[in-house]
Amino acid sequence: MRKNYALIVVVFLVFQFQNINAQQYINQNFNNGSGDFVYADDLFKNTNTPAYADGVLSPNRGINNSGALLLTLGGKDDNRAGEMSGGWSQDIELASAQKILISFKFKLLQSGDYEQEERSEFLLAVDNELIGNANKTFVDQVKGDGNEGPEIGSDAFFKFEKVVSLSSGKHTIALGGYNNAKSSSSEVTTMIIDDVLVKATKDPCEDPKNSAAQKIVNLTDFNHYKETIKNLADFGDRTQGSNSYNRAEEWAVKYLEDFGYDVEFLEYNYQGGKRRSFYVTKVSEVDPQNMYIVSAHFDGRGGGGAANDDGSGSAIILNIARILSDPNIKPNVSIRMILWNNEETGLNGSRAYANARRDLRGQENPRGSGRYPEPNWLGVIQHDMMMFDHGLPPQTDQIKGADIDIEFSQNSRLANQSKELALKVKDANIRFATDYPSEITNNMSSTDSKSFESLCPSISLRENRRLAEIGKGADPHWHRRTDVYNTFSENDFRLGFNSLQSTLGAVASLSGAVITNDTCDTLSVKDNTLSNSIRIIPNPTRDFLTIIGPKRNFNNINLYTINGAKVKSWTKEFNKISIQEFSAGVYFLEINTDKETLTKKVLKK
Repeated sequence: MRKNYALIVVVFLVFQFQNINAQQYINQNFNNGSGDFVYADDLFKNTNTPAYADGVLSPNRGINNSGALLLTLGGKDDNRAGEMSGGWSQDIELASAQKILISFKFKLLQSGDYEQEERSEFLLAVDNELIGNANKTFVDQVKGDGNEGPEIGSDAFFKFEKVVSLSSGKHTIALGGYNNAKSSSSEVTTMIIDDVLVKATKDPCEDPKNSAAQKIVNLTDFNHYKETIKNLADFGDRTQGSNSYNRAEEWAVKYLEDFGYDVEFLEYNYQGGKRRSFYVTKVSEVDPQNMYIVSAHFDGRGGGGAANDDGSGSAIILNIARILSDPNIKPNVSIRMILWNNEETGLNGSRAYANARRDLRGQENPRGSGRYPEPNWLGVIQHDMMMFDHGLPPQTDQIKGADIDIEFSQNSRLANQSKELALKVKDANIRFATDYPSEITNNMSSTDSKSFESLCPSISLRENRRLAEIGKGADPHWHRRTDVYNTFSENDFRLGFNSLQSTLGAVASLSGAVITNDTCDTLSVKDNTLSNSIRIIPNPTRDFLTIIGPKRNFNNINLYTINGAKVKSWTKEFNKISIQEFSAGVYFLEINTDKETLTKKVLKK
């Protein structure tokens, strides 16, 4: 058996063995103090208001109520103060130029009294240079709403990772935050930092930019997104039942068919006439019995082109369909892309679909065929008006705190599950969106995801909150003749495009999508079909590995060291196996079925 690994050892031994033992410059969970991290006021953006920044070591605000670094900004008094910051930093010394992986978990929370022009940012800086994803100079950002409501932000930890190239010598890693203004003692921003890891890396697969989800998001194209909106808007406002709707639908159906889809329709009655929504499905070869739904409404009104409401959302769905049509992209569960009719008349299209299909979920038809015309609904992600965050009252361009609003319904019986789905999309926004952040709010209303909120986790993405902002005039083009393509700026289109990046990244991650022959997913494959259907999570791990994929007749599973020595075998209980008894390093997991064999690289932490 050892000879089967000769080539693997030759190619990967030095490369991976060096990497697993790569120098760790910082590895701190703060359970036993702050380590070498030092707190300082006014650490970022040349601020000079130390009275409104505090940093302490918290014994119980971290993950699972463990230790963490805590930063608070604002509060203190009712005076107006601006430009405050603080943070924690540590120096590292490099003997030579290296690639460095920076990884940490964080929370960003803002009390409910902040006004909409007041915003807070979680920041990472290396040698005073602010680092975020792509064009962002922050890791995450939240803005106020002035409603004296609950905290803004998420009481959940998010993980951020970045690989940077550094020269030899001393470098400073800083984590903390910034608040542009506060005006009362009740306006307080809280930031929490945990599980900081800074280490040298030579493994390209440790770089987040090489993940399958990131590579899928990279297939998005800003100009194509804009062009899709223009094509839709040029037909007119697409009022249900109108010629403009019918011509636009014909164009969209051909668009989808040109990418190889079989377009399906759901017909229903509306006021004595026939109406229909349409959809396509990326069918999983692994688990076709389950699926995520991403959707937007295709109809519009107002006498313009319905470019934003909801050409901007429909373009997201069409672009996701275009990208997922690539046969090399293989999700573990199916993904359905739906364009609803009759949203503007009261969610009639989505309600018709939910009512007609709810009792058909997960049923194989015909029996034994492996086909599931209506898979189980794992979640619905709706998109409705995606481009215009100009504040309230609206300004001439996007405000500095412009963001994507991710809404779920707090009154739904599935509120907790919907919130979890919202957190997944926000996580994707942090990792994949190039320009704009996102916020989670809990008052989803007046959009097609409402038709599903009692049936499965359901959320909507918007430019603004539907009730608190759009309903109060935040978008003056809503249902107006000015909702045409030329009304919107490059920054407006960019906000919608960031929603596309966020949703596609979330769906790629949630569905476990892989790319055929991606070297960061599979090390050695004897049968490509098995490779595309089996996932090993978590990897790296300290203790257990879970094997995810279709039901197969496993013969045995073997674990080998990097030198090819077999150290353990399993002949039963294949789904979850323990490797906690072994030391840290690189291993190879060989999975044998009655027809196929797959080898996966495993990193034991």
